[in-house]
Amino acid sequence: MSTQVSSLAGGGVKRVIRGTYHGWEGSGKDITIPEVNPDKTVVNMATSAFYQCTDNSPSGSTGGWAGSIYCVLKDSKTVFVRNLVEMYNGSSARPIEHRYVAVSWEVIEYV
Repeated sequence: MSTQVSSLAGGGVKRVIRGTYHGWEGSGKDITIPEVNPDKTVVNMATSAFYQCTDNSPSGSTGGWAGSIYCVLKDSKTVFVRNLVEMYNGSSARPIEHRYVAVSWEVIEYV
């Protein structure tokens, strides 16, 4: 979904809805919000993606953290948030540890 900036001329912000998500659902979470017009709405996320690499494991293999952190407006009443960060070690294709970071989000609806 995208809205051309020119189509917002003459309008302003109708309302801002903010929240912080601290959950631990691996697949993400739907958050119910007051109804907005999706064609006049954007979602911002104040949390940055996370990545770290390390080579201090006992085996000497390299590991790292990779994140899947995002927010999206699913429909007029739902924001979807995913906040999973996983730790990988060496050549393992499966994560060996999970972390869930706090995600601060805001929904801005324009006039």
